[in-house]
Amino acid sequence: MPLGCGGHERTRVLAVTGMGMVSALGLGVEGSCAASRAGILRISSLD
Repeated sequence: MPLGCGGHERTRVLAVTGMGMVSALGLGVEGSCAASRAGILRISSLD
């Protein structure tokens, strides 16, 4: 997002350095999202 600052343009940068997720569908981001996309439903509380 460019910002005007004294006649100079600056850019804000966002970097994602990691992801984590634990769900009833899987113990990681990849497995949880893949199971969800495949339509797998396993709703339960996590212990």
